[in-house]
Parts: sequence; structure tokens; C-alpha cells
Amino acid sequence: MNAESVLRPIGGGKFLSGLNRYVFCFVFDSFGRVLVLRRADFMRARPGEWDLPGGGLDDGEAYEIGVRREITEETGLELGKLELVVRKGGEWQDGKHEFSYFRANAVAGEVRLSEEHTEYEWHEPLVAATMVQYKPHLFGLAETSRIAGLKP
Repeated sequence: MNAESVLRPIGGGKFLSGLNRYVFCFVFDSFGRVLVLRRADFMRARPGEWDLPGGGLDDGEAYEIGVRREITEETGLELGKLELVVRKGGEWQDGKHEFSYFRANAVAGEVRLSEEHTEYEWHEPLVAATMVQYKPHLFGLAETSRIAGLKP
């Protein structure tokens, strides 16, 4: 099952009220590697899994502001120019969700993990794709690889 079949657009691409909005970022280092984080064991959702930095937007928060806030909170890194890779919405698990995936280079700071994560690693995008298990992230990784011209 791929992310395309799991995430079904709602109402012809229009999102209804009660939408949970999430932002994630493919953070690249100067060697072209992607940052992945291991979720802490106490996390309610997906404990111990490798993940991308990001999370939920606050009510009314702009996407770009939210993704920068999440990356700073979770990693301590400062991002360069943000590029929207893909925005995908649909019904997923417990309701209506919208996932926005950005890519950016880390331009300042050193990784300093929040309590939500226990370790981090930098990997080539296709290696990172083998580590991350969350289906919406896999779709985002595939789009990032396609845009970058990488072949599986």
C-alpha cells in the first residue's frame, strides 16, 4: 500500500473545518544528506521510530513560520530558503489531515535534540527512506527524490 492510496483527497481537494495540519522538513546538510530523528519511547504516536523533523501547526499559523518553529524546537537548527515539495491531504487514521513537506538546507546551528527525540542521523535521501516507516513521510521522501532527480 502506498501513500497515494492511503491519503484520499477530501471533497475534490477542498479541506473541511477540523483539519489537522502538519509540516515536516527534509533538512539537508552540506553533503546532501537528510536529517532523521528517532522518536522517544514515551511518545504516544510511533515511539522509537525514525522520523522527519516537524509537527503540528498552531491554529492560524502560516506554513513557513510553523515549519521553521518546529525545526528549531526539535533540532536547534536554522534553515535556509524553504521549498515546498508536496502538500497532500486526506483522511488518515483518526480524521482529516493535511501534510506539507518542505526541503531546506541547515545553514546555522548544531543538532540539539528536544525531549521528543533520542538520537539523530544524517543519511542519503534513499537510505533515509528505508528508515522512516510513517506512510505519509514515504510519499514525501519519494517526491523529494523525484524532484532531486534521484533514482531508487
